[in-house]
Amino acid sequence: MRQLDQLGEHFADLDRLVKIKQALGHTTILKELEGFFCGLLSLVYDWSLVDANIHLSTNAEAIDLIDPSSRVSVQVTVTTGAKKIHDTLKAFQKAKLNETYDRVVMIYPFLGVNASTAPFASDCPSLDFDAKRDCLCLDNLLQALQEKANSDKNEKVILYLAETLKKHGRTGAFTKDANVSCIIDVINHLTDDTSTPPSNEPVSVDQEKKFARFVEYASWLKRQYTDNLECYASVAAAESAVGMDHIRGKRVASWIRFQSSNLLDTYNNDAKKAFNALVNALFQTVGKPVNELDEIAVRYFLATHLSRCNVFPNPT
Repeated sequence: MRQLDQLGEHFADLDRLVKIKQALGHTTILKELEGFFCGLLSLVYDWSLVDANIHLSTNAEAIDLIDPSSRVSVQVTVTTGAKKIHDTLKAFQKAKLNETYDRVVMIYPFLGVNASTAPFASDCPSLDFDAKRDCLCLDNLLQALQEKANSDKNEKVILYLAETLKKHGRTGAFTKDANVSCIIDVINHLTDDTSTPPSNEPVSVDQEKKFARFVEYASWLKRQYTDNLECYASVAAAESAVGMDHIRGKRVASWIRFQSSNLLDTYNNDAKKAFNALVNALFQTVGKPVNELDEIAVRYFLATHLSRCNVFPNPT
């Protein structure tokens, strides 16, 4: 019972926090919540959610998070009501995501939301969408945890919520933590003209050589992204703060490409050793001391930008 009381208190804190940020006009709140719910929903429902915008080549407008193995997709929203659901399902149908995912879940960061009774079947006829089942709020998550009565899982969720709210909510900014400052320093350094190596991209890329370097370590490299998803909000906030755009992104990729190529040669194409050395090189060039939390954030940041690098191919 004490666990459920703690969960209820944390969910109530989150509900109040989101409403305060809405009232203050904080427009970045959705991006902040996407990373938060990526971790929370995976814990509650045993999903393996990831950011749809990074992992989908098609338009991810309809959904924010995906778990291909469970065939579940999630839309994180603070907008309640039937129109948002209609728009999401129509975009889902248009992008033909119904061929890959069997379920669309709408998640609201509030304690209670009235389930819409509007008809949605015509929006995506092949999808069995049930608003009562698929529109979830914090109360639904609490009920799910209560029904499972899994003390170990409940404890993990409590720790996740407590840490998130400790870092973000109680300081008045949902994404303000020490990692944001570190990533801002990293981005500013990598996108400064004087620190970015000259671009010498080949006209054509030796794909066989790339995959030979990558294939043995693909799972490990992918985990640098998936295992560190809790840093999503920090990285998103840092990129927003510095105004990350196409030019900055290309400069970051240029630095990664230049350093990675040299490090792969140094470590005889051992991608694991090369990536670890890349993390250490970044801390050295920025001139910041390494601590565990910052290192995790930097690993996540580098992993999200590997897709722009012509050294490691993007994992599929």
